[in-house]
Amino acid sequence: MGKMGGYILLLCFLYPHNSFAQDKKQQDSLFNIAYKQHPDTNSVKAFQSIQRNFFNAGLFDSTYKYAQQSIALAQKINDTRGLVKSWYSMGLTCTNLFKYDSAEKYILLAENAAIQSKDSFLLANCYNTLSMMERYKAAYNSSLTYAFRSAAIAEKSADSALIKLLPKIYYNVYSALIGENQTEKAISYAKKALLFSNYPDEQRYRILLYSAVSDAYISLKQPAAAKPYMDSAVLLCKNFDNIVIKMLTSSSEGFYYDQTGNFEKALKAYHLSYQYADSNNNRYLKAEAADNLAAIYFKIKKYTAATRFATEANELALALNHIKVAANTFNTLKNTAAANGDYKKAFYYAGQYK
Repeated sequence: MGKMGGYILLLCFLYPHNSFAQDKKQQDSLFNIAYKQHPDTNSVKAFQSIQRNFFNAGLFDSTYKYAQQSIALAQKINDTRGLVKSWYSMGLTCTNLFKYDSAEKYILLAENAAIQSKDSFLLANCYNTLSMMERYKAAYNSSLTYAFRSAAIAEKSADSALIKLLPKIYYNVYSALIGENQTEKAISYAKKALLFSNYPDEQRYRILLYSAVSDAYISLKQPAAAKPYMDSAVLLCKNFDNIVIKMLTSSSEGFYYDQTGNFEKALKAYHLSYQYADSNNNRYLKAEAADNLAAIYFKIKKYTAATRFATEANELALALNHIKVAANTFNTLKNTAAANGDYKKAFYYAGQYK
């Protein structure tokens, strides 16, 4: 179990964007431009704005729908620049939907276009997204390679837009280093990212980064160092309209209380993260949330609840090839079976856990 096991990072789109909860008049205006009788490049931009709004809210199925329409329209009217941006956005969306083959296809299309046009900004974004995708697949070494490629482009640039990518890139470096069990080095990158300000999606990334540092310190058994970062994440998240970020913050809060022995508060936070994931139909995050619940219920000797959540998490993890959660839950199922005196079942799960 443990929050450290799986970080889901929500990267931004290529350009700054507004909240999903924007004025209805503005939303209606975007749809009118997107679906006007004689569409043009502004229609493609409108579709991209619509999908960004859904993305910000964590509604990736809707993001995918409008990304498809953006690509189709850009191809129809021969909007090359709009098409390349739409490829990237689709790749990012597919990554967050764990459709890795599709994600790689679109990101590589955008990467090739970026290399040909010498678009360093797009190229840095492509490498950063590939880093995230590799991390989702637990390929942490490859994830680090892509993250460092992205960082090298941004660090050498005098372009303010590229420099403002660095907090997001450093977060990816942090996450890959956690996967490689290089926790102290990971903390240094997260703190480095927190030094930046006035960049797109700053609140989103500050929440993620504060949670990240808290989780890392807790894993090092340093709760006093973790607490101010956890408190900052929770405070910032209160007024942030993104269900996935809320789920991740609740999960980090649960991890903090779990590891510091406050199981009542840990259960409350873990249940909240599970509810957020369930309401958003995010199976990957739901698997992680159920894994956390299973482990803490086992810890407090509520074996029926532990078995229920471990079974659910295990089924989701196997379907999604989420190796760490699958391993965690086979172990929990083995332990609950043994605790209930069902040694035959415990032996079976022990064999699955190898």
